[in-house]
Amino acid sequence: MKTAIVIAFGALFGFSVSAGAQNDSARFVFDQDQVFTYKFSFYTPDWADSLEYYKGLPDEPYMPAKMLFYNEKGDTIRIDSVGIRYKGNSSYQFAINSPKKPLKLRFDKYNSKTRFFGLKRLNFSNATMDPSFMREKISLDIARAYMPSPRTAYANIWLEDTQAGFYVQIEQVDKIFLRNYFQDDDGNLYKSSDDGAPLIYRGKDQSAYETEYDLETNNNANDWVPFITMIDKLNNTSALEFISEAGRILDLDNCIRHLAFTMVLSHFDSYTGTGRNFYFYDDPVSGKFSIIPWDLNLAFGGHSNNWNVISMDIADISNLEQRPLNRRILENDSLKRVYYNYLLEMINGPASFDSVSASAARIKTLIEKHVKADPNKFYSDSAFTKNIEEDWQFRDGPVLTRIPGLKSFIQARSESIRSQVAQYSHTLPGGRKSTHDNRIYAGINEQGIHIYHCVNNTDNISIKLYSIQGRMVKSVRQQAGKGQGSNKFTIPGRSFSPGLYTIVIRTEQSSISVPLLVSKTGR
Repeated sequence: MKTAIVIAFGALFGFSVSAGAQNDSARFVFDQDQVFTYKFSFYTPDWADSLEYYKGLPDEPYMPAKMLFYNEKGDTIRIDSVGIRYKGNSSYQFAINSPKKPLKLRFDKYNSKTRFFGLKRLNFSNATMDPSFMREKISLDIARAYMPSPRTAYANIWLEDTQAGFYVQIEQVDKIFLRNYFQDDDGNLYKSSDDGAPLIYRGKDQSAYETEYDLETNNNANDWVPFITMIDKLNNTSALEFISEAGRILDLDNCIRHLAFTMVLSHFDSYTGTGRNFYFYDDPVSGKFSIIPWDLNLAFGGHSNNWNVISMDIADISNLEQRPLNRRILENDSLKRVYYNYLLEMINGPASFDSVSASAARIKTLIEKHVKADPNKFYSDSAFTKNIEEDWQFRDGPVLTRIPGLKSFIQARSESIRSQVAQYSHTLPGGRKSTHDNRIYAGINEQGIHIYHCVNNTDNISIKLYSIQGRMVKSVRQQAGKGQGSNKFTIPGRSFSPGLYTIVIRTEQSSISVPLLVSKTGR
């Protein structure tokens, strides 16, 4: 009988980054204790009309400009030629009559060797639909505890002699970004289109995918075969083989973390909701695809997707037929168990009410005077203060819009998730702390993993525990005639790492395998 080896997942609540992060000069640009200033002087007098005209055109041009950068410590940097253009969709449309539009910089546009502390590109979000100015900042800080995610900072932007406003500064997802999280940055990077990218298999023809995804790197090679193969395995692998087969080409742990993250923060302008705002990277070292979140300005329930952002069901999601990545996670008991654990890790850790409150208090101290000085902010000073604590409502014509408060949202959403996990965990085989089939029961406590098996004691028995790459972690044999129909073996708690393992028991007649989740705390 063939033994299915499942992928063991990394330690909950934190993941490793590549050695490239140690030589990351861009840390200067994302100093969490400073607000930066950028002043741009354009080479053409009609720059404002040109920026508007070019917005949304294919291969949208960048306007050439001089840049003056300085920080609160008095450091100053000048660059003679950078490229600047408008960016965004809803954030751009919302600001259509305002000079405070979202921006993208390209430092190497007019000189391929130009870098800004190692960066080629940089983004500036104008904080539409976010009176708190903190949604993108706090949500990306939380995301980086679980998956590769862009860094953020704050900046004042001046266009010529006029202050455009106060912005959230966001790292670009590109090869430079990839070096901080992966050992090899030469893989293909794909981005979802603005119209949504559901990861549905549409056959082998590359053109069927080019309208839903953009290839961001290695454009000359233009090789979509691995990406299409991944989508094929995601959609078409049988339930029995999904973890072992799809897990060879897809970083399932990363994908589970992403689903949990979007559900905790009700970030529904994402793959989970609209199908937008994500990247997929094909890592040459691991041979697996990893998902990277993008554009989190509507996190903390800022975009409902016509769902209740507080009580939204963590398992019964209405669009699962159109979201195969989420569906395959939630239809597998082993993966669902890992998902529930991540939900709890997040709402008890960096996404807890206390953590979000502490982050908001620190950020408020840093940015409050800059928010109040912003001549083009979209909300009042009182809205900034209030939306940190509670919902903010405003009327645009006949439409009443409600923007959830950061602290009130996370408190209510966490309570809902905690209640749902407690309810749903009882529906999983063995509950949260154990797993079993008819002849194997495996449980965890402070002393270690306890494996109980009830097989024919006239057979010689082999017990093996497999980990992440299918490597055998532990093996023990029991001779025939030993035991009275119920046998126990304990693996001490300090001899294994957290993750999802496979326990395999073989006799002369049969082979049995079951998954076992080991959490960071050994619960």
